[in-house]
Parts: sequence; C-alpha cells; structure tokens
Amino acid sequence: IKPSLTRDLNGTYTGTKGEDLILSIAGTGNPHPTCQWFKNNTELTVATDTRIEFKEDKTTNEYF
Repeated sequence: IKPSLTRDLNGTYTGTKGEDLILSIAGTGNPHPTCQWFKNNTELTVATDTRIEFKEDKTTNEYF
C-alpha cells in the first residue's frame, strides 16, 4: 500500500526559545512508513542537533 499522510502539518509553526515545540503527523502504508524531518531542505537528525528528539507510535502511526 502506497504511504499516505492521514494527518499533515499545518502551515507555519513558531516556537518560543527555551520551550518545547512538538510537531506531529500520522500516516499509513505497507510496509510501515518511516518519517524524516527537514528544515530549509536540510534533514534534521540527533547528530545535527542534540536538542532534537524523535518519537514514533506504531500503534497510531504517529510521528513526533
């Protein structure tokens, strides 16, 4: 089954320095889809910024 988003991001998000900003999407597909996050066409990883934390809930297909 082709991957598809069942809940996408909305437009623009603004964070406050020192506070968490949580972005969340949900999707379906088979095999189970994976998620990559990008900012200004650069992939965000824990290697590029140790403040970043990625979570995945396979029971709800949500990615944070």
